[in-house]
Amino acid sequence: MSLWISLGLSLGLFPMRGLPQAADFEFFLVKVDSLEQIGDFEEAENLLSECLENNDEHWFDCSKKSIAMNEKLGNYSDNLSIFNQAHESEYFYFIHRQMPKYAGYLELPGFDSIARRDLLLRQRANEISRTIYEVQLPQHYDPSRSYPLVFIFHGGGRSMVQAKKHWQVHALDHGFIKVFLQSYRHFDSNTFGWGSSDERLDRDVKGIYEEILSVYPVDTTNILAAGISAGATAAIDLSLRKVIPAKGFLAFCPDLPRFLDENPALLLNNDIRGYVSTGSEDPFRDRDQVLATLFKGLDVHCKFVSEPGRGHEYPVNESLTISEGLAFILNQEKIGGGFEEVISGAIAKGLCRGLSIAIADNNQILYYNFGKLNHESSDTPNQQSIFEIGSVSKLFTIFIYQALAEREIVSPSDRVGYYLPEITNPAVSDMTLGLLVNHTSGLPSMPDNLPESEADKGISSYTDEDFIAFLNRLHIEDSQNMFVYSNAGIALLGLVIERASKKSYHELLQGFVIANFNLENTFIKVPESKQKEFASGSKEGMDIDYWEMDNVLAPTGGIRSSAEDLVKFLCYTLYSENYASIRNSMIRDPLQIGEGLSYASAWFIQSIDDRDYFWVSGSTGGFSAFLGFCKENDRCVVMLSNSSLGLKEAGLQLLSKSN
Repeated sequence: MSLWISLGLSLGLFPMRGLPQAADFEFFLVKVDSLEQIGDFEEAENLLSECLENNDEHWFDCSKKSIAMNEKLGNYSDNLSIFNQAHESEYFYFIHRQMPKYAGYLELPGFDSIARRDLLLRQRANEISRTIYEVQLPQHYDPSRSYPLVFIFHGGGRSMVQAKKHWQVHALDHGFIKVFLQSYRHFDSNTFGWGSSDERLDRDVKGIYEEILSVYPVDTTNILAAGISAGATAAIDLSLRKVIPAKGFLAFCPDLPRFLDENPALLLNNDIRGYVSTGSEDPFRDRDQVLATLFKGLDVHCKFVSEPGRGHEYPVNESLTISEGLAFILNQEKIGGGFEEVISGAIAKGLCRGLSIAIADNNQILYYNFGKLNHESSDTPNQQSIFEIGSVSKLFTIFIYQALAEREIVSPSDRVGYYLPEITNPAVSDMTLGLLVNHTSGLPSMPDNLPESEADKGISSYTDEDFIAFLNRLHIEDSQNMFVYSNAGIALLGLVIERASKKSYHELLQGFVIANFNLENTFIKVPESKQKEFASGSKEGMDIDYWEMDNVLAPTGGIRSSAEDLVKFLCYTLYSENYASIRNSMIRDPLQIGEGLSYASAWFIQSIDDRDYFWVSGSTGGFSAFLGFCKENDRCVVMLSNSSLGLKEAGLQLLSKSN
């Protein structure tokens, strides 16, 4: 028995009695599965029997679980009454005498008539059934723009209900119109399967495609098909036979489409690109190998990847697999322009240990990764790898401040002393929050009382009291309204927003940023469960300790994050109308600080050839980071490295490109 199930049963978290309501039916199934896992089939069946007696909405799902539990108990005759009751309501189960699972029923009186009735109900249902679909629009949908389209096919013996629990990754959520399809071909009353070279399905899918085009702005040059198991086979089948004008297919654990046995010549001169992801323990993997051999012989561009330890199931990390598949299908596995060669050279010379890049361009998000995650292994970083981001942390802090200002909790004209009366130095207490945000307060770059022994380790022992003492004795020249980039100023702003909101910076970051945007790899202190994804820092090939800033300096440079989280944050804040006022506040009234260079709230703004490039960069002892966007070419770039090097020039170069 697993520990969590044991504790749950002993503490009453999974009550042994109680009928499921619609709102908690999923939790009811967890209780049943937990009992099944510990071998208590009889108690599980007791729960299911109560469900069958009292719950109409989920009766059929309960009946299927109850049938399975009775089969484990050897109570085959008890299931005959369930079959008959189901048939009275025109439910059916795909009962077939030749199926091994029904061997225990063959000698039971009445089973033959039950099997015939079940088959008849299924045939009638298939006669009137049709392929249906559900559309999920991109997160920041704009009907004036065109979007790539992906058709998603559920697995065999499943439905779109299960499929919609998957394929929910940012690379698709941000830029694709997703169309979840559900086959007309019943397995049982609420699960379905796909056929190969199925004329009826062909007509249905073509009709759905035309309907989608008539309603939504689709980029018809970027149509993809995706699925798992029999759904993956359908995606391949419909793409290669050009039932839909697919550019490529993304297939998890597919079977061999029937037409490939009958007429493989259809693949000749086919420019479709495919990505097939399987598991080393998938019992059908030999068919994938046949498919790979066939594709290779006919020069079909398809990449096959096998995941160790995985069976006939979705990838362990869907986000990584789907992102890699999209890059291959869209033929964008390389950034181009000689960029890969430059990075490879820097890695070979020891100047760069690793690099993780995210590019959001024309509704598509692509990831590129180089080098090593740490010196002890050959693992390459990925978009979920965690890096120190240094001063890019200020972007989150300013976002939190602007969100509080939108709620009228703080204001740019508020004075520091109103929130922090312990600051007795009038030169500091009279400063407005607007001066802190725009780096025009006159505060220096860093406090001058940092512990010297920890200067290269993030001054982890530095306290609020140390910082207040520094501010109270500080003499400030009359330099307000002049731009002086100040880490101390943002640290002070962090104290103010804590006091104003009556929440810690941890709580503010969690509420306004991490939970709000569903960021899974953004922390001040990386938890133990994520340590394997935390890159190790370096400088000129030498290991550098992490900078621990879980203190007053966290708002200015203490956050760790990933390329996936940062590009997600950028896309939300730049494109969602929910954040329009905060977005505008963060780029309003830029201050000219140099030739072609200005600063507004959180962003440097570089003006080059009639384009404005908004960017922010950061570094710690062993890490570097760059974030930027350009509205003119609708591009966002994130660059993270576990080496101390300048990324600004490379970041601006990537921003200026257009695919």
